[in-house]
Amino acid sequence: MIDEEGKPNNAKRIFAGEALGGIIGSIFGTSTMVVSVESAAGIGIGGRTGLTSLFAGIFFLISIFFTPLILSLFTQVITSPILIVVGFMILSQLKDIDWHDNVTIISALTTIFMMSFTSSIALGIALGFVTYSAATIAMGRYGELNLGMKLLSILFLIFLFFGL
Repeated sequence: MIDEEGKPNNAKRIFAGEALGGIIGSIFGTSTMVVSVESAAGIGIGGRTGLTSLFAGIFFLISIFFTPLILSLFTQVITSPILIVVGFMILSQLKDIDWHDNVTIISALTTIFMMSFTSSIALGIALGFVTYSAATIAMGRYGELNLGMKLLSILFLIFLFFGL
């Protein structure tokens, strides 16, 4: 699935599929990360064709009918320990943060704390982006903000103030 340089074959098609899946998923109110996670899980267990995705999709459709039963059986008491383990796995990525850059530290910690205190990944990420842009401007490094970061920060500000 990768070439001699270690890059994935058909990377543009892969990313276009991920983006399309994220867009369609968000329209239906699901997490956009599901597409990436399911693709990685399928590849991790040896799936090399579209059949893995096809069967995963079929099983997800079937699961819609069992959701009420599953939600009644698996309460927060059962899922909380799993979320704690996932949290520890996420925290292991803190080693990759540039701890010498104050802007990065402020935005990363804001993201982490707000995810924890608000129980919302989306809100934590939104505040992290806005904090990164605000801290970059406050440090006099406005030129480091590219157009994408500026647009995302504006959109996240609208999200934060109007809840859109």
